[in-house]
Amino acid sequence: MKKLLLLSLGFVLWNACTYKKGEVPVAEIPCDSMSYSTHIDPIIATYCIDCHTAGGTGTGDFTSYSDLKIAADNGSLKRTVFTLKSMPPAGSPELTDEQRANIKCWVEQGAPQN
Repeated sequence: MKKLLLLSLGFVLWNACTYKKGEVPVAEIPCDSMSYSTHIDPIIATYCIDCHTAGGTGTGDFTSYSDLKIAADNGSLKRTVFTLKSMPPAGSPELTDEQRANIKCWVEQGAPQN
């Protein structure tokens, strides 16, 4: 029992030390299970909303699903995040590989509002 307790405590401490503040933890999710409200919106809220809001410096208001859907459908989201890798901009916190994969999955599934 003590070994299990120590192992659990060690895992918790290791996980706490490797978690970066402001990073949205994202598990590897199958593409067909990707949810806008659960997986994508928290990423957008953390990395994009500072600029992509009404009156902000970014193109589009990503505080609502509708403008983000437009960016997903017209290819601008894919182009800036994956091709040009200009979003998030230099000097801003970077998306993790898992977050990029989740956004890509969601866009390739037609960017559903689920």
